[in-house]
Order: sequence, then C-alpha cells, then structure tokens
Amino acid sequence: QLFIFSVLFTFSMQSSTSTLIALSRLLSIIRAIHLQNNDGSFFTAACLFSLILPVAVSLPVFFSMFSSWDFYVFFLIKFQYEYVLFAYIFFWFSIAFAVLTFPFAFYAYFRIMRHDSFRYSYIYKLIVFNGIANCLQYWAYVTSNQIGVLPNLNGYFDFLMDHHLVNLNNFSSLVAGSVQWSTTMVIALNRLLSIVRADELRN
Repeated sequence: QLFIFSVLFTFSMQSSTSTLIALSRLLSIIRAIHLQNNDGSFFTAACLFSLILPVAVSLPVFFSMFSSWDFYVFFLIKFQYEYVLFAYIFFWFSIAFAVLTFPFAFYAYFRIMRHDSFRYSYIYKLIVFNGIANCLQYWAYVTSNQIGVLPNLNGYFDFLMDHHLVNLNNFSSLVAGSVQWSTTMVIALNRLLSIVRADELRN
C-alpha cells in the first residue's frame, strides 16, 4: 500500500512540476520582463501547487483502493447486486452516447475541413485532430478496460491473453490518450498565445 501511494504521489509530483516548468518557459518567452519582476512569487506559487496537487490526486485514489471504511465500499457491501446493475447500465449509456454523438462530431469536423473560413486555419485543424484522438482514446479505453463490466464478455479477455494482444491493446489506449492530452495542452497554449500576442501568432 505504501509503495502504491508513493508511486501515485511521485507521478503526480512529476506531472505537475513538468507542467509548471513548461508554462514558466512559455511565460518567459511571451513576457520576459514581467516574469523577471514576479519570478519569486511564481516560484512560491509553483512550489505550493506542486506539493498540494499530488496529495489531492493521490490520497483519494489511495483510500478508495485500500481503505475498508470508504463510504462507497461500505455502501456497496449491502447493495452489491445493485452496484453490478448500475455499472452495467452506465456502460451501455456510455456506449449509446458515444454512438449518438461521435457521428455528429465527425460531420462537424468534415464541414470544418471543407469550409473556406476554417480549412486554412491550423488551429482548427489541430482541434479536429484532437477530436479524432479523443474518439480513438474513448474506444481504446472501452476495448481495453471498460468492457470488463460485461459478465458475458469475459471470454474477450481470454482471447486477448491467448493471442498475446493485451500489450498491444494497452499500447493503443496509451497512445490515443497521450495524443489527446498533448493536443489538448497545445490547443490551450495556442489560445493563450492568441490572447497575449495575437498578431505574432497570426503571422
């Protein structure tokens, strides 16, 4: 338990500090003079944020996994059947919403790429790429993890293990998730640049 908590904590610490370092470098490029005048305040805030965020991320996961007094565990001991039923219902609701919304999203992406007002804009191309990656990430997660709530599809995981496809399945989920997260970050940074220096970004 202590090892898993330390892994969660250090991973969250590394992610938060890496994000802050990237933002600090971006700010130093955009507003070098302003950052130099306030680098002490930014450093203090960054340190506090880097210490608080890992605790906030790690502790709930840790206690939800290992605490016997967790509210949900206590609640579901009595209503175990209802929990399985709810998980089954939520799974199919998720699939239904994905099937209903993804076609509209791809239609919108197609119209964006064909419309003269947007087809030559790189940020809209990036948004479309991010949306496609988000769709792929969802289906990769469904096929690698979420489908396990279906009791009549347990043979699916046996098939993956028998044909040595587990690592490939997990790899596809990680790649799609990484592309989706990175493009989301780049889009956010692009919007920040458009606010700070719209003319230079436009060029």
